[in-house]
Amino acid sequence: MLTGRLHLRKTGRYSRNKRKLAAILAFVLLLGIIAAVFYEKNLSPIVTETALYTVTDVVTGLVNDIIREKIESGMLNYENLVTIEKDDSGNISALITNMAN
Repeated sequence: MLTGRLHLRKTGRYSRNKRKLAAILAFVLLLGIIAAVFYEKNLSPIVTETALYTVTDVVTGLVNDIIREKIESGMLNYENLVTIEKDDSGNISALITNMAN
């Protein structure tokens, strides 16, 4: 009989511990969901925009480096890339780029 009582106590204690653990896990899961929603609504657009600007900056730098190397090596003339138009007074009125070259 004594073991039966101890068994009930252990079962009750384990049951309470399981409920506490389930409550803690539910709370952590709820916090995770709230954090994910916050990230998606507030931080995701900022991260995406920052990544876009970073990629644009890197690609622009690479293109500029390649063009500079080709101009320095003589494979490409600046005059073939940009046409400068001047008005009657000799002032620059337009820069026309030729992207095909």
